[in-house]
Amino acid sequence: MKYFSLKTFFITISLLVTANVLMAQQETSLTLYRYHMNVINPAVVGVDGESWVNATLRRQWTDIPDAPETAAVSLGLPMGNKLGMGLSVIQDKVFVDKQTGVFVDFSYRVQLSEASNIYFGLKAGGTNFSINASGLETYNVMMDPSLSDISQFNPNIGVGAYFTAKQFYFSLSSPRLLTTDSAGDQDGTATVMASRAHVYASSGYDFQLSDNVVLSPSFLMRYVKGVPVSVDLFSTLTFFDSFSVGASYRTDQAIAGIVSLKLAQRFTLGYAYESATRDNLRAAAGNTHEIVLRYLFGKKSNTVQNQSSPVVVPER
Repeated sequence: MKYFSLKTFFITISLLVTANVLMAQQETSLTLYRYHMNVINPAVVGVDGESWVNATLRRQWTDIPDAPETAAVSLGLPMGNKLGMGLSVIQDKVFVDKQTGVFVDFSYRVQLSEASNIYFGLKAGGTNFSINASGLETYNVMMDPSLSDISQFNPNIGVGAYFTAKQFYFSLSSPRLLTTDSAGDQDGTATVMASRAHVYASSGYDFQLSDNVVLSPSFLMRYVKGVPVSVDLFSTLTFFDSFSVGASYRTDQAIAGIVSLKLAQRFTLGYAYESATRDNLRAAAGNTHEIVLRYLFGKKSNTVQNQSSPVVVPER
């Protein structure tokens, strides 16, 4: 059984508050972000006439008890020749803190030329923030009445644009436009919540090196006021439309190895092993594991083809 002194409790709460602010300012970072692009850009749903569902589980800093965990599910469906609809659900847990976001995504396609299109997206939903105070234990025989559970729901909206031209794509979005700040005392309970609007930019290109080999470099940039810009550099090599290997580098000091394998005609399994580049953090916290499963329902025959998909997987 874990016991916390009053000093330890306040230190823990301070860390949680800091983590919450950082999480609000630097939202969930997935190494395999290209499988869940509609989490950050609603315009991606329905691109290339593809219907898909992706599920991810991320376990961060495996040597630390109650370290951050992320679970995400995203769905994209074409609704005719110009419309797309999707769903994105993402949950972050760390210690007694849990945040769950559920959003519905819509996209609309505008054809610019025979080979290029731009998609405009709208996202609507909200995030539930909660703290489970029962996960805290003190030296007191009785539970401290000030350590009560906290639960708060914040609705939000987001927008995005997604441009494709053959093997090239460019994405620009802000998935949560509304700024939410709340800090105060509710019946003797201190509450903290901070959320800031984010801006994401991403781009990539597929280089056909041979009939059976494709090189797919890309990047994802995150910006929010008051926090250093974070950039993910990502590159994979896909062989025979069935197997991919790659690597990524995050400028806030993390590197990862990536592998994906086509299990069946419509299933793809991906895995990322991430490690901090700072020796002291790697030694104390351990590494990070991320796994994704993708199912491709298929393409609608009446939609535009030969566009760059945001996901580099064998189904291309």
